[in-house]
Amino acid sequence: MRALIVGLAVAGMAGSAASAQGPGTTVWGGGVETSRAPTAPASARPRAEAEIRKEIGDEGATFRSVKASAVASIRHGGLGGPIDGPVSVVCGQYAKQGQSDYSWFFVAIKRGEILWTASAVTGQPGEAYASCEGAGLTN
Repeated sequence: MRALIVGLAVAGMAGSAASAQGPGTTVWGGGVETSRAPTAPASARPRAEAEIRKEIGDEGATFRSVKASAVASIRHGGLGGPIDGPVSVVCGQYAKQGQSDYSWFFVAIKRGEILWTASAVTGQPGEAYASCEGAGLTN
């Protein structure tokens, strides 16, 4: 009986240690393994590009340096609360048809719905680049 009680106590401590590690961890083989961040779904990039084309009013816009990632949570603005993820973040540059000047864009998508965009048309000046840089997607 004593062995059973000690075994249950040890199992309870292991569960507490795992939950203390926070989200994104799993107990496996007696250790803690940090799970990898999920990747953005394949539909995120075309969805973001379609939204930017609509936003700038140019179906012939071209894109370059487009990168997508998934994040565990995201915040819009300094005063907004965090939005739990996974949230797909798509960043890159676009140029209107016939132009050679590229502008940065940022799109946040959750479950296929656009949360917000930032580009030369929307958002504050420099917001798209700063948001992409914050997400690590400018290189």
